[in-house]
Amino acid sequence: MKYLIPILLIFLVACEGVEETGFQTGNDTIPYAAVLKYSDSVFKSHQADTVFLFVNPRMSLLIGHPFEPTEKHSIIVRLINDSTANLLVLHDRSGTWDTLVNERSISVQLRNEELSLDFEDYDGDNMHDLIFTKSKWDQPQGEVADLWLYKHKQLVRIKNFDHIINPVYDEVTHRYYGQEGLGYNSMNVYVSEYKLVNDHVERSIVVRCLLNKAKDSCLVVMNDVPTLTIPVKDAYKYMPAYFQQEVKDNFESEKK
Repeated sequence: MKYLIPILLIFLVACEGVEETGFQTGNDTIPYAAVLKYSDSVFKSHQADTVFLFVNPRMSLLIGHPFEPTEKHSIIVRLINDSTANLLVLHDRSGTWDTLVNERSISVQLRNEELSLDFEDYDGDNMHDLIFTKSKWDQPQGEVADLWLYKHKQLVRIKNFDHIINPVYDEVTHRYYGQEGLGYNSMNVYVSEYKLVNDHVERSIVVRCLLNKAKDSCLVVMNDVPTLTIPVKDAYKYMPAYFQQEVKDNFESEKK
């Protein structure tokens, strides 16, 4: 609790001497000096921690070594209002904080969920990258996220990554995959495959399986073109390899 009050004071109270390049919060802009000073003090208090994370329903603050064990970062994401967030990523270079990311208008739809920052390897270089989940929904469940790849001590935002629903990265194929249910039956599915090209992703495969339960069949739609009607039990054969076993297992569980 000893960090709760200082954090809220810095990010919720209006400050004098506002800088144009500061951190947006509600109708106010917090000067960078205040953000940097607080980042430094929290890091010094948690030098033994790989990551110090503070989360409340409107803000996430992470200070530590999320990308490399030798590199110090401060990452702050805060709701400006119910539909917009501000993301700030700072990197310590020999005692001076440099700005890597300052995104002021990220569209969010979280429906009272906490702001989520995740760190995983999303390009196969054995270094963590930054993923910010910015929209979630139910029935069927889904989410979209923004991805920043960590390259040469910089963060590169990957364009169009938020087109992928429920994104995952496959280390074998080095492709990104998305999957969304099309109703309550797990055989009604939409799967997609994307490849990374420079600083953006391009869609390479989209497969829909549109279930006809009465006929125990499935209309396969490949890249938006109706292709063929097949028995439901064979639907997995037309999916990208990454999903084949999962779709096959779903069919077997539906039949029980």
